[in-house]
Amino acid sequence: MTALNSYSTGTVSISDGDTVIVGNSTIWSAVNARPGDRIIIDGSQDLAIKDVVDSSHLSLWSPWTGGNKSGVSYTIIQESPQRFAGATAMASVDAMTRALNTDGFYWFVAPDLTEPDPSYGEEDQFAFQASTKKLWLKTGGVWVFQGVYKGLNLRGQWDADADYDVGDAVSRDGSSFAALQPNTNQTPPNAAYWQVLAAKGDPGTDGTDGVDGTAATVTVGTTTTGAPGTAANVTNSGTSLAAVLDFTIPTGKGYGGSSTTSLAIGTGSKTFTTQTGLAYTNGARVRATATAGATGWLEGVATYSGTTLTITADKSNGSGTGTAWNLNASGEPGAGDLSSANNLSDVASAATALGNLGAKFGQCRLTKSGANLVLSPRDGNLLTVNGVACTIPDAGISLAPTGLSAATFYYIYASASAGAVNALEASTSAPAVQAGTGVKIKTGDATRTLVGAAYTDTGLAWADTDGKLWVLSYFNRRQKRSKKAYSANRSTSSDTPNELNTEIRTNFITWSDETVGLYLLAHPSVAAPSFASSIIAVDSTSAQFDQPALLYHATAGVNSSASYTTFATGLTEAATHFTTMLGRAVGAVSTATWEIRTELQAVVMG
Repeated sequence: MTALNSYSTGTVSISDGDTVIVGNSTIWSAVNARPGDRIIIDGSQDLAIKDVVDSSHLSLWSPWTGGNKSGVSYTIIQESPQRFAGATAMASVDAMTRALNTDGFYWFVAPDLTEPDPSYGEEDQFAFQASTKKLWLKTGGVWVFQGVYKGLNLRGQWDADADYDVGDAVSRDGSSFAALQPNTNQTPPNAAYWQVLAAKGDPGTDGTDGVDGTAATVTVGTTTTGAPGTAANVTNSGTSLAAVLDFTIPTGKGYGGSSTTSLAIGTGSKTFTTQTGLAYTNGARVRATATAGATGWLEGVATYSGTTLTITADKSNGSGTGTAWNLNASGEPGAGDLSSANNLSDVASAATALGNLGAKFGQCRLTKSGANLVLSPRDGNLLTVNGVACTIPDAGISLAPTGLSAATFYYIYASASAGAVNALEASTSAPAVQAGTGVKIKTGDATRTLVGAAYTDTGLAWADTDGKLWVLSYFNRRQKRSKKAYSANRSTSSDTPNELNTEIRTNFITWSDETVGLYLLAHPSVAAPSFASSIIAVDSTSAQFDQPALLYHATAGVNSSASYTTFATGLTEAATHFTTMLGRAVGAVSTATWEIRTELQAVVMG
């Protein structure tokens, strides 16, 4: 009986419990690996292949349980049902195989491969990669690269910022070049990247000098000011070889003007007598500045006819009655008409203006006050709600635990009405980031802005004390510390880590992006010379946290003391956690005792 085919080129890596195998120097094509084949890793487990993801990744039907493996050998047993066909199909395969063995046959290389599969092809056959135009010839059983075969792609003048591929043709400094390999900012004629197609030729010989001509001259003659409204004119009073140009330039209309009309500075209709022929048109905005009799100005939309200029003044500065004025065109005031001297104090609503500018605010802090949660102003009084900067009242906004469930984690959201924060809401719905503002809101409800989190005690009450750090502020977070100690000496004679007493526990909640600080000050002693181990644990009464335990060798009856600090990160956000101390009498040689002075501290940010 013929043995099943197999494939084992390269090495593989997989983590314990994972279902994805990563290959190194593997070519898991549709020929070498198929769904339904079986794979043996490092001579150990025999597992079924679920899917061929790509040339270096396979997925399994069941998790790998043989421990972490990296760069180990493997064997694919090619027994997939997809590999077997009927007699007619096999005849077709036989015909196709004869065709594949023909001299000069072309194999096509997939775009994601750097070279042809060495198991493909026969002597003097070719392999071609359409995406790169690369060509190989199989010689002596090995694919030998022949070069890149593609036509020139005319790209014009060489550009340092452009990406070029093999066969791209450019010009620079009069010469033309073709790219030998992909490149960017490789200046021609860099021979590693470019081949000269046509070099710039040498300059030709100078032509024969022409016959010297007669020099002509041009001079400016007279310049005359013409009447307003007439056309400009230039004439030559000289000859064609000695031109003398005489210019006539008409007087044009201009703005400006002056007036000696006596008028008071202020708003309303102001009529001035001024010069004729000015450029003002009806509807133009004009400013009149007093040069005598008063100090200041007035401006507005004007009408002008003959010697009469009437300004309907809507802005003015200064006071008094002016007896002489200078007139000038004035720009139209901007929308809202703010003054730079007021530093934005003249906007109708500062909060609305900041919201329109896209500013986001969290000038607040959530705390527990009495039996309630309270959101109070902090370093300002603005909170962004639904894209609007809303004010928080000085007295704050309260939330009682009424109608909630005991021992439950809640996110605390704030809502607003008419530009003012007016209510808090406790919800188990997780927050999401609001598009366009970056503000964390209640998922699906932009009218609710996240301001904190809290966990209800078993008696349906908010708790924020030593041992129960269950209130967090999302904005203006600060350190919150819990310190718990034994009320009496606690002992164990067990060689297994165990919680000596729950009184040293601290329960807490934390934001997922924050680090929880843990500090243990231990005072152990032993009844006989041996070791006592003091351990910080998180959410466990029998397993130590990721930092080393404290091991001490003590003389019988003599107290020791030691401390260490560690940090917990990546803890689940929407849940309560606890930290405690575990004790262990190493080797169970004697009883280990921890004094009343032993304490455990937890620090959270919120």
